[in-house]
Amino acid sequence: MHKDIDSGSAVYLARSNDLWLNSAKKGAAPAAPIMNPEKTFLNVRFLYFGRVALITLVLVGAFGPFSFHVMPSLLGGVLDVDGSFLAFYVVSLATFLVQGSAWTTLRLLAAYGPERFQDLGTVKLNDDQQVKLRWQIFAVSTVPSLALLIYVSFATDSGIVSNVVAGGLAFTTFLLIYWGGEWWRQKVSVQRTAAAAASGLPKGPIDRLAFFFVQTLQPLGKGYLFTHPRTQRSHVNTGHILAVILFFLSGLVYVLFGQLERAVLTKDNPSDFLRFVAGIPPLTYLLFALMLACWFFSGVTFFLDRYRVPTLTIVLAACLVTSAAPESDHFFRVRTTSTVYRGETPAQILRRHRKPSILIAAEGGGIQAAVWTAKAIAMLDEKFGPDFRSRIAVISGVSGGAVGAMHVGARFADLQLAPRLAEQSSLQEVAWGWTNPDIWRAILPWFGNRRMDRGWALERSWEQRLGLSTTFASDWAQRTKEGFPAFIFNMTWVETGQPVVLSTTNFPKSKTMGLTAFHDLWPDFDIRISTAARLSASFPFVSPAARPDGFAISYADSHLVDGGYYDNFGLYSLIAWLNEAIKDPDYLGPSEILLLQIRSFPEVLEPRPAFGRTRQGWFAQTHAPLDTMLHTRTAGQLRQAQALSRYFVESVNPGFSVSAVDLSYYPPGDDDNNPSCDQPPLSWKLTAAQKSCIANATFREQAKKLTCIEDFLRSGTLTEGALSCWTIQ
Repeated sequence: MHKDIDSGSAVYLARSNDLWLNSAKKGAAPAAPIMNPEKTFLNVRFLYFGRVALITLVLVGAFGPFSFHVMPSLLGGVLDVDGSFLAFYVVSLATFLVQGSAWTTLRLLAAYGPERFQDLGTVKLNDDQQVKLRWQIFAVSTVPSLALLIYVSFATDSGIVSNVVAGGLAFTTFLLIYWGGEWWRQKVSVQRTAAAAASGLPKGPIDRLAFFFVQTLQPLGKGYLFTHPRTQRSHVNTGHILAVILFFLSGLVYVLFGQLERAVLTKDNPSDFLRFVAGIPPLTYLLFALMLACWFFSGVTFFLDRYRVPTLTIVLAACLVTSAAPESDHFFRVRTTSTVYRGETPAQILRRHRKPSILIAAEGGGIQAAVWTAKAIAMLDEKFGPDFRSRIAVISGVSGGAVGAMHVGARFADLQLAPRLAEQSSLQEVAWGWTNPDIWRAILPWFGNRRMDRGWALERSWEQRLGLSTTFASDWAQRTKEGFPAFIFNMTWVETGQPVVLSTTNFPKSKTMGLTAFHDLWPDFDIRISTAARLSASFPFVSPAARPDGFAISYADSHLVDGGYYDNFGLYSLIAWLNEAIKDPDYLGPSEILLLQIRSFPEVLEPRPAFGRTRQGWFAQTHAPLDTMLHTRTAGQLRQAQALSRYFVESVNPGFSVSAVDLSYYPPGDDDNNPSCDQPPLSWKLTAAQKSCIANATFREQAKKLTCIEDFLRSGTLTEGALSCWTIQ
């Protein structure tokens, strides 16, 4: 094997013996004891200087078990690649490329670190020792990659043989890429040796360009250059040239797929070919971003660590600068008009129905809630026919329930299509938004399209699916005159914590029950239905808190997020809507009302005692407030929804009859036989097993609940009492 002339390439980080090889050169003194303090100190320093690569490997290895065991509801869908051979190959290749970035940076640190940092030792290794060291680093860096791919294989509904073949093909591709790079480096080194012996000048345009930039910084450049022993001229270490080339190639791949997905999202009807080319799994976007971060920050730390400048300090300082820029905020699209049609009043909506009417509240909870909301309404429509559909006066949705309501409205003429469309994944669009426009929004907020973020990408996925690109809230408000149901999208005002509703009816008036109307905050703004659903479903991290883009960018404005912060069941605004209707002095609507609550998750009929279930120490106190808030969001709000509904039904004005029925998701069979049904997803992707759970699910006490609805459709009341079918615990 040719021995590179780069002086640092045959240097390893130890003074008395090898760091990992434990083999001394022939004739050297015996190896030092295992607990040699100097060796231990050098090991720790090497780990510190290689922290970026090591953190990268830890993140790769930990992502699988963390997503699978700790946060399966939010991150489990990221591991699923839909059982496609090509998708598993792409994810595997991206994983190995991340490993390659960490492996290469560790090799460069071992080769050039002693010269740059000087106090790491300078033991020369022969060719065999270098090769052995290289493969030991490679073997260690492979473990996290295999761990991630094993979890991806578990989460993917495909055969183990197919995954092994795809992974093996990806690994072979990865080796060809890096062996090709190593062959090129060795070839350049040989050519440059001959050129240097003759003239001492660097050979080749790439080498000349790299030499020019590094030579400019030569006073700061120890570890970047080597000096030819005969000509005494400086040259760029070929390892750095290779790293820069791989970094730019990685960036090219990242930009290419990012722009392809952007092209898909900006078109209303992208071609199938464009969708196919851009259709990489969501996990791939995360891996591409991690790979670029590893290359970039490894280079930064290699430069700054010589001067003891903490990289984290530089990053935090940059974050302070960019976070103060108003351009780094998130915005939602609006249409400015002086004549926003706010729709009819609740009393007018019910008066148009006349016969006993149904008011629906849809619980929040990501794609699970979206699909179950659409399916529940489709099931009732299929059983009871047009009579049920014509009775629906209003649908109040929160978070995923609002997304399901949007699908119901978009396919109201054929409700059986709604659940099939709602179950389609939008996780790829969210992952693209996170790793492309949102990353650059944080780094360079002064450039780019301020509307384009992960929230916009989520909206566009729904708009393309449902044909809602030009459908605004005022358009659906106009359709209520034709018997189309009204819709309420529930949100939360970040700056005040107050509930905000975007309704296709003229509601609320005078802040009924403390609700604030979207059009009272921004009377001249009309927004798309997809935007209303996204704002209602803006739970942390998946979608950002956003403000309207109708003002100057420096204008301090209000932000909206998920309505589930104050009511995750949609009942509060629904009861306020009905209360405003029946208190209208001109009310001439029906006197028989049915409140239909759609619950999208299995009921916990009896809370399990916490004693003896977990062991915890003082650290639990750090996250106890957050745990309490999240649990209150479900259990506490459920109790409030139950109490509010019972109180309203029992205290409604004389002459009115308000009944209530809950339709709770009941997974198929025994949960022990359906483990995938135990953890319903809260993100925007359903695995094949989760789709099966919803497809085979029924309502809890289904026969009883359907009988109650049938009674109401026939007579306007429930035979066994107004709350006889209200079993929410």
